[in-house]
Amino acid sequence: MSKNAAWIAVIVSSAVVIAALVSVAAFRYALPLVYPAPPEPDYMLQALIAWIGCAGVAVAGGITGVAAHTPPTQRKRSVRNGCMVMMGIGVLAAVAALTIPSA
Repeated sequence: MSKNAAWIAVIVSSAVVIAALVSVAAFRYALPLVYPAPPEPDYMLQALIAWIGCAGVAVAGGITGVAAHTPPTQRKRSVRNGCMVMMGIGVLAAVAALTIPSA
C-alpha cells in the first residue's frame, strides 16, 4: 500500500464516520415512539456527545495518517487498525449520544 493510498483510505474512512456522527447530532424524533410519550430527550447533550465523537475521529484520523508513514510492510496494518479505531469511536459516540440524553 502506497502512502497516497493510505491517506485516501484514512480520509474516506474518517469522512464516513464523521458524516454518520453529524447525522446523529442532527437527529430528532418526529413522533413519539410509544404512548404515552416519554419526556423529550436533551437534544443539546446528544449533539454535544456526537460532536465530541467527531473530534475524536478527526484526531484518530490524523494520528493514523501520520502513522501511515511507516515502512511499507507495516503500513497496511497501521492503516487498518487506525480505521478500526475510528469506526469504534464512531459507534461508541453514536450509542452514547442516542442513549445518555434520553435516560
